[in-house]
Amino acid sequence: KLPWALTRSWRKAIAFDLLLFEFCQALQKKKQPDFVTLFLNCGAHIQHHYMLSSKVVGDSAFANPDWYVSEGEDPLLEVLTCYDAILGRIVEDSEMRYVVATGLSQIPEKEPVFYYRLKDHSKFFKKFSLEFKEIIPRMTRDFLVRFDDNSARDEFAKNLKEFEIEDRKLFGMIDERDSELFVVMDFCEEITAETELSFHGEKIPRYKLLNDVAFVAIKNGRHDSRGFVAVDSRLPAPIAHEGSHVAFLHDYLFELFPQRSYPRPLPD
Repeated sequence: KLPWALTRSWRKAIAFDLLLFEFCQALQKKKQPDFVTLFLNCGAHIQHHYMLSSKVVGDSAFANPDWYVSEGEDPLLEVLTCYDAILGRIVEDSEMRYVVATGLSQIPEKEPVFYYRLKDHSKFFKKFSLEFKEIIPRMTRDFLVRFDDNSARDEFAKNLKEFEIEDRKLFGMIDERDSELFVVMDFCEEITAETELSFHGEKIPRYKLLNDVAFVAIKNGRHDSRGFVAVDSRLPAPIAHEGSHVAFLHDYLFELFPQRSYPRPLPD
């Protein structure tokens, strides 16, 4: 349902997981393998960025703003409904046995964590007459800055530390490497038209930081080490207990195929 998927940003992720499941099922029916593994991630993505819009998280002091998720919408419910439908189709297949596991879980953030990235890294730093060889954007808020030598690197790093918003660093993580800097724009509060950027302790008149950054998301959930596993009742129960490491599933899955011979990893 492409029109539905395009109506909200989180629905694109749900649609992609549905597509992965349909593709996996098509291959399974065609190839008839003994074992199939499928990794779905939109549930984790939606918890990470939209959890606080769910009715099940009603005691949080912070709620997502209406411009981010409209009142009454529940992205978490939507993805759980999707996963319920996927699991229903698996359970209904009388020839299939399943093991469902989460590597981790997530818990709600107590305060908003806003993610922004620079729209044009080179253009931004040239406004402040900072010299560099090249800038390579990486993950969402990360970028790599390259220099001709470590002296230029050190000068750039010194200036990076002088970008502040009300005494909070705009670039908090600065990792020095040989002729390189790995930088994260990890300022985590909302940036508005009224946000004032300071450089070397002086506020920059008539400058709007909002024009140079792109909003990415609001962090709603953070990872928790506790995970869960559900095993088909027609399979032997795994030997595990509360607090077992997720790696026990590796041995359990191998034990389900005793007739097969697999190379074991070499001991340390």
